[in-house]
Amino acid sequence: HQVEHMRECHKQGGIVFIIMRFHVHDEVFLYPIERFLVHWDNFKNKDGRKSIRYDDVKKDSYQIPEKYNPRFDYLKTVDEIYFGER
Repeated sequence: HQVEHMRECHKQGGIVFIIMRFHVHDEVFLYPIERFLVHWDNFKNKDGRKSIRYDDVKKDSYQIPEKYNPRFDYLKTVDEIYFGER
């Protein structure tokens, strides 16, 4: 039900994304919902995997750089992606 709520928010023009962290690679990504939903819909239709490959996330998302404070400034990444601010 959470994914469907995110889908509905996106349909109404909301900014919706998932933050994913890969501990093995020590990387954090901002994954836009429209790209995530491709995997989700394939999984729900029994055509896809139950997990998303690291390479797919890396290709379809935006890496959030690690800093000191805040450690992962995801809002800066949101501004860059959705509002073109750098």
